[in-house]
Amino acid sequence: MLGALIDAHRQAAIAHQHDVFERDGGRLTGELRHRSRAHLLAALCRRAAADAARGRRSERRGDDGSLSHYQNLVPGQHNGQAEEAVIVGTKNEVWTCEAIIEHGLEPLRRLEDQAGAPLRYLHPVRNPLDNATAMARVRPPDRALRRFLGNARAVAVLRDAGAAVLDVHLEDLVGDPVGTLADVCRFLDIEVDEGHLQACATVVTTLPRPRAAGVWTPEQRAALARRCARYPWFDRYDVDTGGG
Repeated sequence: MLGALIDAHRQAAIAHQHDVFERDGGRLTGELRHRSRAHLLAALCRRAAADAARGRRSERRGDDGSLSHYQNLVPGQHNGQAEEAVIVGTKNEVWTCEAIIEHGLEPLRRLEDQAGAPLRYLHPVRNPLDNATAMARVRPPDRALRRFLGNARAVAVLRDAGAAVLDVHLEDLVGDPVGTLADVCRFLDIEVDEGHLQACATVVTTLPRPRAAGVWTPEQRAALARRCARYPWFDRYDVDTGGG
């Protein structure tokens, strides 16, 4: 959802799930996929426009593992058609975290060199139990737990390296979409446009339904709570109850 809201801004083009690193047999190699800055930016802008034209901006796994797509297009806004692309990017936590876990920060340094601009990272945050449960829809719970905690470690590596990272808590986005998105725009150094913010507020209406968490044993919940205590962005959440 967050990527689509930013993509609706006249100064932003945000692709959905676009890989910028090469893969070999499904494994991320860490090598850049695009041959030049112009190629990289053009590919991201084209993908953002194509995503918006299809109207498919987000996806969600059901409790049975089925994948559904839904629209987050913002009425009356730019949705894939930036007038002045000050910020160009992609919503793809998979390659960001995987690159760090597999190869350290070097792939992201090469990407920053190719882009010719500093990278900025938006970090959507919600209750860890809900997030890990979503991952367990498509993999065994133990693997889902490792994947979720690996992603958290990758974010910590970024922070420790002094990268520009902004946490965006889902509850804040839903509770105060205008104020939260204004902070995001300032972080990205794009115009805080009241019309854009108000239009986005009509799309962000309710929190998603919490996912059933029956896949976890008490031991797994305890392990998740213990590990999440290392990361301050999870401080507001109660992993045992799924609240926050």
